[in-house]
Amino acid sequence: MELPKLPPKDATRGDLIQSHRGPTKRSNWVVPGRLMAGDRSSLDSEESLKAIFKSGVTTVVCLQTRQETSAGVDYRKKAKALQPNVSFVEQPIPDQEVTDDAMVEELVSQLLERLAGGEVLYVHCRGGHGRTGTICAILLGRMYKLSAAEAMARTQACHDARQQPVFAAEGYQETKDGSSCVILFPSQRQQVVRLLRGEAAVPALDRASSAAYGPGASKYPVEKMMEWQGKAKEAAEALNSGKQKTEGKEDELQKAVQLFWEAAKLRPDFARGYLGLARALRLLKQPADAKHAVLHGLEHCADDGALLQELQKIDKELEKQVIVEEAAEAELALMGLPGCGKSTFAEQLAKSGNGWHRICQDELSGRDEFERSIGPIAKDSRQRLIVDRTNVVKSDRQRHGHAV
Repeated sequence: MELPKLPPKDATRGDLIQSHRGPTKRSNWVVPGRLMAGDRSSLDSEESLKAIFKSGVTTVVCLQTRQETSAGVDYRKKAKALQPNVSFVEQPIPDQEVTDDAMVEELVSQLLERLAGGEVLYVHCRGGHGRTGTICAILLGRMYKLSAAEAMARTQACHDARQQPVFAAEGYQETKDGSSCVILFPSQRQQVVRLLRGEAAVPALDRASSAAYGPGASKYPVEKMMEWQGKAKEAAEALNSGKQKTEGKEDELQKAVQLFWEAAKLRPDFARGYLGLARALRLLKQPADAKHAVLHGLEHCADDGALLQELQKIDKELEKQVIVEEAAEAELALMGLPGCGKSTFAEQLAKSGNGWHRICQDELSGRDEFERSIGPIAKDSRQRLIVDRTNVVKSDRQRHGHAV
């Protein structure tokens, strides 16, 4: 399908508003009628979705992580109801960052095929700026055989045609490093430059790095990946040893925690490292620290489905811990032989003014009255209950006392 002509390089913002403003306040055409960029919130309302589909969009491309999408409303059902033939493409990329060059290459190739097949794309992240701008700049460069500098300058100019551009530039001059493209973070500009440079292919060394160390490794030096792999392997061995040992178990788990953190500093976007770290901390009975580790991982990892599952498990552990702690703080039962001082202690505690309410079983007629007495106290979070003389019956206490 023939592409529309690019606007002149000296086109004003007013010119671009006429040709590139999108159907919602925070959307714009990168290639009119073919490629649109926008934010996530434009997909939440039925009115905005209708406007987007009316403009011709057939495919929605999501660049948000699973943590982000799980926190919001799933727009896909609503979109399907409005346009049954709509397609969805997902490639998680951490907010304000980049993902592996090889993964971006694969995504861009797929999107170019869809564009060639006549599909109209809506590409979004959260705000529709950095991650979206990165992918759109690369697509624009590939579609029109532009340099990275020109692709980024044009992407910024198209972005600023929005009704609410948020991150607008003062000018659209081409710069070698793309610094005039203010919607992109430095690492994102660098990725555009890498992938539109020369043949615009991932260097063989980077592909080999991804193959050897997993997706995302190509953006790190090989020497760092070798060091990371050694730390991660040693950490996993310490964790497995700690699971199996009875003596020295805690030492092995503490060693695993330290090594997993060291590995994470070398490569902060590797989800499995945070999983190992969290599991070591849980075995050490430190669920709060485990949660901190998982949240740290969610900030850096795009493929975070397993981390979200781990977070749910930790939250359940913490919930149980809170219930136990609250119960321990709110209830106190005193048992003992006559004359041991428990009633004196209970009376003084009740007079302390700290919300303690004393109930003495000897002063009640039976279980029913006892349960009726504690009901109002249990419902009032400001009250704490102290039960005095919890021996079963008086005769039992007398028998125990004579035995002594």
